[in-house]
Amino acid sequence: MSTDEQVLIDQIAESTLHILGEDQNNAFIRLLKQNGIETAEQFVDAFCVEYEGVIQSDEFVVLVFRGNSYFFRKLCSRSQ
Repeated sequence: MSTDEQVLIDQIAESTLHILGEDQNNAFIRLLKQNGIETAEQFVDAFCVEYEGVIQSDEFVVLVFRGNSYFFRKLCSRSQ
C-alpha cells in the first residue's frame, strides 16, 4: 500500500463510523475512485456526512456502501 492510500484510509477512519477493516476500506476506496476521489485531500474537500441507511439527495453525490449513505459535495472537475 502506498503512503497516499494509507493517508486516505486514515482520513476515512477519522470521518466515518461504519467502514471497518481492511476489506471494507479497500472496497470503499474503489468506490471513491470510480467517482473521481483518489486522494485524502479530495476526500476531505468533498465529504460531508455519513448516514445509516439509504438516503437520496439531489444536492449531493450520494455513494451507498454496505447499506449506508455517504454524502459528497459535487466536485467541479468531475463531469456532472
